[in-house]
Amino acid sequence: LQDEWRTRVAASELCRTELRDRGVDDAARQWLARLVSTRRVVIVPTINALGYFRNERGEDGVDPYNDFPYGLGENDECMQTIAAR
Repeated sequence: LQDEWRTRVAASELCRTELRDRGVDDAARQWLARLVSTRRVVIVPTINALGYFRNERGEDGVDPYNDFPYGLGENDECMQTIAAR
């Protein structure tokens, strides 16, 4: 926990450097900072970790990106993959 602030500073400096290297000016950076600070940002490295590991999209014949109970009549038709659970 002692190094947590150092990690945040390093990540912030990395983002600032990357934006500068890509030619983003200060006005655009300020706009982006306001945009990010007024919203909740959730970074998910990968939704389907098992599929990534196996180098395939599906998980045992089920597409985990479409395995959620939206608009389905039967609940047993969804939540079959590890990613969905």
